[in-house]
Amino acid sequence: MTSWLRTRALRRRGAAGEVLEQLSQLPTHAHPYYVQPYPYQRVFFGDEWADVDENGRGTRDDVLAEHLADVQLLEDLNVYSGTLTDAYTGATLEYQRGRDEEDPVVVDHVISLWEAWATGAWSWTPAERRLFANDPANLVATVYSVNKDKGAKNAARWHPSPTHLERAFVQRVIAVKSKYQLEIHETDRSYLASVLHT
Repeated sequence: MTSWLRTRALRRRGAAGEVLEQLSQLPTHAHPYYVQPYPYQRVFFGDEWADVDENGRGTRDDVLAEHLADVQLLEDLNVYSGTLTDAYTGATLEYQRGRDEEDPVVVDHVISLWEAWATGAWSWTPAERRLFANDPANLVATVYSVNKDKGAKNAARWHPSPTHLERAFVQRVIAVKSKYQLEIHETDRSYLASVLHT
């Protein structure tokens, strides 16, 4: 192995070690698959795509502006068009606001609001839940069909199939759960660890 490849491998192992440490410190969700203390409702997380950073546009357009390339904005600063590389499939497609599409671009919560509610958010204040629902760290742009297939499934039940995208997904799941100290089911913990060990 050449020196630069060896250095790259060591750095990757070091980064994986840090993420594995974060994973090990997450509180365990002891109930069967994400049992909720109270019934979940979307309204518990506030209005959809609020302008939490007060920049004049909602979170959905903030995410699109960040994740799309060659972005064109409208006068109100909302995103009109751009090129998306799907975070879950790697596919590239053109986005245009208002265009009738069979599989439109949507913004997905990596850790679903349902899962967040069941694993800790039920005890938060409404303001804390609103911030979580609009946190860019937990949001990616994808297409409707993928978003629908993923639904509220946990990481062990749904994850991207291309290896490099799966790894990025796993790292994001752990980062968000660590940031908010959300509980994790042992099935998820085992799955996430297995990806980081590869």
